[in-house]
Amino acid sequence: MIHVKFRFFSVERDEHWSKGIQIRPDYDFRGVPNTYFAQRDNCRVTLYADAHVPHYDDVNFSVFTPFHNRPIQWVQPAPRCWEDISHAIVNAKHFIYIAGWSIYVKIRLVRPDPARSQLLAGQDMILGDLLKKKAAEGVRVLLLVWDDRTSSEYIHRVGVMATHDEDTAKFFANSAVQCVLSPRNADAGSELLQDIEATTRTTLFTHHQKTVIADCELQGGSAGKRSIVSFLGGIDLCDGRYDTREHSVFKKLDKEDFHQPNFPGASFAKGGPREPWHDIHCRLDGQASWDVLFNFEQRWRAHKGRTAVFSKKELEGRNIIVPNDLPVSADPERWKVQIFRSIDGNDAAGFPRDPETAKKWGLVTGKTHIIDRSIQDAYINAIRRAKNFIYIENQYFLGSSYGWNDRSGIKLDDIGAIHLIPKELSLKIVSKIAAGERFTVYVVIPMWPEGEPGSESVQAILDWQRRTMEMMYVDIANALKTANLSADPREYLTFFCLGNREVKGSDEITPREKPSPGSDYARAQESRRFMIYVHSKMMIG
Repeated sequence: MIHVKFRFFSVERDEHWSKGIQIRPDYDFRGVPNTYFAQRDNCRVTLYADAHVPHYDDVNFSVFTPFHNRPIQWVQPAPRCWEDISHAIVNAKHFIYIAGWSIYVKIRLVRPDPARSQLLAGQDMILGDLLKKKAAEGVRVLLLVWDDRTSSEYIHRVGVMATHDEDTAKFFANSAVQCVLSPRNADAGSELLQDIEATTRTTLFTHHQKTVIADCELQGGSAGKRSIVSFLGGIDLCDGRYDTREHSVFKKLDKEDFHQPNFPGASFAKGGPREPWHDIHCRLDGQASWDVLFNFEQRWRAHKGRTAVFSKKELEGRNIIVPNDLPVSADPERWKVQIFRSIDGNDAAGFPRDPETAKKWGLVTGKTHIIDRSIQDAYINAIRRAKNFIYIENQYFLGSSYGWNDRSGIKLDDIGAIHLIPKELSLKIVSKIAAGERFTVYVVIPMWPEGEPGSESVQAILDWQRRTMEMMYVDIANALKTANLSADPREYLTFFCLGNREVKGSDEITPREKPSPGSDYARAQESRRFMIYVHSKMMIG
């Protein structure tokens, strides 16, 4: 017989509750507790908005700082995500590890730009050829690409998600680049029935990590010594991701990289609108970069064992400085960084089996596997710490289905949207209303999930988002009623969708074909506008 006892405590007893960002000598936030990766000090962080910033924007690039209460001019060239990734790949001497939902070999990380000064050798190549070139030079190049089980080498190469996984694997076959197609298994098991069930369910689960890790010159270190750099965030190295903050819909169509999956039959030949892509990414230098490396190593070992990935001893033998030996910098721009993720023991080798150790690292157990859900833990921690506002950008906004008011026509167990974030947000707002304090949550999402708006999958997600939003607004409305306030719930929770509209220019390409009259595609061309697809997963509070 097992006896279980629960004790519930008010979140307001948390020492960080609603404290916001604390900048004072006697306060030292040590990161989200009980997570697999601890907070790392002395890190250098470069933030990217979208894949590229045009070079003519250098003089206009500025940032707003609350300490100056005004925008200040950026004193360096604007950070450019794909150019920096290309630079890191070109300069790698020992290893390049890449993981992605999709990796498309035909894209160019660096595109023509008349304001750019020069390129390094190889930066003008397509990604696939560049990686082959580096591997031929003796660099260890490993790729982990999500295996879309709806695609097949022989029957249906494209697949439902059009990730090019089969084409990518074929491109690198018989080369020095090691490309592994990694399925996202919903569960593990050796029984035949489990295998069949897992096979049918893998089409619903994806690997969504986007990381690039490579060795690099040690900044400020001795000559010949090297360290590692990592890139991670929301931008896959694939088609449709290259964009700038202009988010053009008609003016800048690329014949080699035209992406518009929302209209049947859309093509470069028929013209825009292209799908503008808004996303975020970052570069990490320092100890946190080694956590990104370890995550890749765990995933690689789960599928391929210990072959190919360099051991710590092998890295040291190549003059790569390990984390504990990295020089400490007094640079005030150094950050504290903590890595979070969502993954289970089927796809990350080395999770502890001991319950006490698993608990210490914030791991939970499913029916047959161990789960790292530190992303949810980090969101909850930040929501509870927030003092005045929360700003969110996300590709989707649904969850906390256990609290949905409207359950008609659905089975909650089939949806599985049980994560806590929406309910945590609405309860945070409710607590602020009860305390007589102002608090607002701002959420930016796409107008609809990528795909044909009328399709079954898109309509299902929109329905789940509606139920999530309704639940939150009911919580807020009831709290306002209890507090005898007549405020609009949208003053506390508000949603935005982004779009762009362009006037036709003289230099715009004239399509040689036209979409079907009366179609959504044709109407979008007539209105000269389209949504900006928000793919970023970001929260600021």
